[in-house]
Amino acid sequence: MQDSGVTPEFSILNVLLPTTCAACSRPGRPLCDGCTDALAFRPRQVSRGHLRGFAVCDYGPIAQQVIHAFKEQGQTCLATTMADAMCNLLDCFDLDEVLLVGLPSSRQNYRRRGYSPGWVLASRLARSARRERSRKTSGSFGHLASADGLRFVRAVDDQSLLSAVDRAQNLVGSMRASNWMSGKNVILVDDVVTTGSTLAEAHRASSEAGARVAGFITFAESLLKMSTQNPKWV
Repeated sequence: MQDSGVTPEFSILNVLLPTTCAACSRPGRPLCDGCTDALAFRPRQVSRGHLRGFAVCDYGPIAQQVIHAFKEQGQTCLATTMADAMCNLLDCFDLDEVLLVGLPSSRQNYRRRGYSPGWVLASRLARSARRERSRKTSGSFGHLASADGLRFVRAVDDQSLLSAVDRAQNLVGSMRASNWMSGKNVILVDDVVTTGSTLAEAHRASSEAGARVAGFITFAESLLKMSTQNPKWV
């Protein structure tokens, strides 16, 4: 439940390959200072149907490049950069005992990538949050951990190719949560929220397993298909 979620070959590649900025290819860091500033972090509350959560930034051009490099180019080191930007949002939930549950990858995507981005991001977020909490207080704080507790139990179509209505129908009943999540406080973790269909299915599966889902945290919020629900950020 506490491993990195990354296969050994990807961990080695992240160490051996020269580091360049995922957005501008400048050598030195996974995301340079200029591109970090251009991301324009604007943490905000996000609502999708009955789900409440938080996002760090808009799904703009640089955020898209960062997420693409993280998910499709094996640059798992970017998860730490993303998690560091996300960790303060955990304070919005006011929970001492919590599991951060990354959204799962399909079997096909896991085989193709060699890792589950949602699980990697959740584990790095837990690590960043524990470090930040220990820095802020000299006393003890509650248990905060990441958990690989969700699985797809049937094949689903690529969400990026579907309309908002089809996205929801595509995912209904597609996930199952582990029984050991019963009675736990859970925050769902993902890289980007668009229509919220994937998070809604993760919420359903987690709740049916007996977990108490407090909400979700994502790195970015896509406004392309949800602008009428969140006009403040259009």
